[in-house]
This record gives sequence, C-alpha cells and structure tokens, in this order.
Amino acid sequence: ILAKACVWTQALQPAPGMSDAADAAVRGCLCWPSRLSGGKAVAALSAASVVLATVAYVVVRPVPCADVSACTLDVQKEPSSFHTYAVSALLPLVVYKVLAATIEYRTSKPVLHLVPDVRSYLLPGWLLSIIFLVLLLQNVTLLCTWGSGGVLDFVHMVDASTAGLRGPRPVLTVIYMESLITVPMLIVLVGKCSLGRSLDQVAGAIIWTNTYIVLAWCAYFITDPLIRWVTVMASLGLYIWVSYAMVQWVLEFVRTHSEFESDFLLKPCIAIGLILAFAVYGIIYLASMTESITSVQERILYSCMNLGVNLVVSLVFMQITTGSYHDLLIITFLSRDFGFSRQVAEAAGGTPFHSDLEAAAWGRRRS
Repeated sequence: ILAKACVWTQALQPAPGMSDAADAAVRGCLCWPSRLSGGKAVAALSAASVVLATVAYVVVRPVPCADVSACTLDVQKEPSSFHTYAVSALLPLVVYKVLAATIEYRTSKPVLHLVPDVRSYLLPGWLLSIIFLVLLLQNVTLLCTWGSGGVLDFVHMVDASTAGLRGPRPVLTVIYMESLITVPMLIVLVGKCSLGRSLDQVAGAIIWTNTYIVLAWCAYFITDPLIRWVTVMASLGLYIWVSYAMVQWVLEFVRTHSEFESDFLLKPCIAIGLILAFAVYGIIYLASMTESITSVQERILYSCMNLGVNLVVSLVFMQITTGSYHDLLIITFLSRDFGFSRQVAEAAGGTPFHSDLEAAAWGRRRS
C-alpha cells in the first residue's frame, strides 16, 4: 500500500500553501520502505512485526491459562513425551548447524574480497541455525508447560461460553510466536536465497504473512461469531494473496533462468512445496477452530509440521547451496587470473607465497 501511495504522490504537485519541508515529510513517510535495504530493512520488518503483535495482544486481551484452574489442570494432564524427544533431537542439530555455519564462514573468509557474492551463499546456513534454535526453545517451553504446568505464560485460554465451543480450550500462543520468527526466514530462504528475489521484493510477503498469522491467533479470542469468522476468512485471504505472489516469483525465475543452471527444477519446487506446507498449517488451524481435533492433537500436528518442514528445507538447501557455490567458484576461477595476481603479490611483497589464497589474503591486507 505504501509503495503504491509513494508512486502516486511522486506524480503530484505540492498542495497549495504547503511548505517544502512539509511536502518532503509527507512523501518521506510514504516512500521510506522503498529506500530500505539490508540491515535497515530487516530491522524495519522486525519492528513492524513486534508492533503488530503488541497491538493485537492489547486489543484482544487474552486470558492466561495460569489464571484459570481448569485450564491449568488440563494442561498438567496432557502428555509431553513428544517434546522430550524433539528437544533431544534438536539440541545436537542446533549445535551442528551453528558450528557448520561458523566453519563455512571462516573457510570462506580468505575469498570474501575476491568473490563478492559469496556472502549470499553463507546466509542460508545462518538462517537455518536461527530457525532450529527457535524450534528448540519452543519445544523446551512446551516441555516445561505440558505435563507439569511450569510455564504457562505462553498459553492462553478460550472461554467456551464466549467462543461458542463445547468446552474451554488452550491456545498455543508460543507456536504463533515461533511462526512470527521462523516463517519470515523461510520466505527469505525461498524468495531471496533460492529464487533470487531482492529483500525489498520479499518484504511485502513477509509483512502480509505475519499479518495473517496474528489475525489467525486473534480470531480465537473474538467473542462475536460473525466477526470471528470474518477474521478467519481475512487471514485465509491474505494467505492466498501471499501464495499468489510466491507463484509469481517462481514463474519469473523459470522465465529468466536457463534450464541448464544447477538445481533449476529444485528451486521452484521448494517454493511450491512451502506454499503447500502453509496450506496444511491452515487445515490444522481450521480443524482446531471447528473443534474437529483436540488441543493435544493440534499441538502434536503443529510440532510435527514444524520439525518436518524445516528439516526438508534444510536438506534441500544443502543441495542448493552446494550447487550454487560450486558454480560460483568455477565461474570465478575461470574469469580471474590467479597466477598473475600471485606473481604481482610476490613481486610487491618480496616474499614467495605458498598458495594463491595466501597471496589473495596479502592483497586484501594491502587494500
């Protein structure tokens, strides 16, 4: 919306009587997203998501499960063994991902100045490390909540009398909090790292995705049935809109890239697969809203989907990153005369080098 308003205002003349400073302020408020990139864009998206979630929490004012004895007793009776297994599996995986990303960065450090695009190939490793760390913290929270009732701050309760349900039902707020962090990262992985979209191109999909996640959570606590289901439909409509945008990314990628490029079919497939995975999340959500599944089944299904989807994405990006990094190195080595660069470095430094990378590191220090 801001992008469209920015384009529209650029074609308008300043209003009569408006000073240049006021006109610049109005245009700046509308056009600031188009001028953000890199770290500023990430900070702006994060701030927007935090503000959106905070406003939603203040408006709906959910009842914590800890304040209702019946909800606390139900949570304490529910099994938690699944999260014990999940934590046991995620802990070594997180350690492995962090160490792998760190080693990958350190080994690529000598050629960062020779291959400017190499940093973009390091991004998936760090994003996946953060995703699995968030999943680990989520399952630790669920483990400390279900079966013991130790941590109930991230679980809220839907009152049966106001929500039209057959009985009080806990709402897994912690899973929606996790989704606000990990889903945007998945979109960045698919849009930027796989399909080559810029960060400002995927920013809209991220904002709308976090919006429909927050709306889906708010719908649980809306007492009026009509408004509640209108909110649910709005959330589903935003999902369809984001999915349409991602399909356009796929079509643009297919049109602008050669079929001989590495992982040409795998990159669009992971984007379509992510859209279908989000659809499965929507089916689980609707089943929960209509009480077709119990809260225990909902929690297990969400947890299984979180682990399964992110593991598949991780495996796919191991292949995508390896293939793209290999192609990049081949192109770089074929287009650069490393022998000549080494000779120049030795002549300038007066000392022979044992490898081209050592000569490259010397050149980086000199520059």
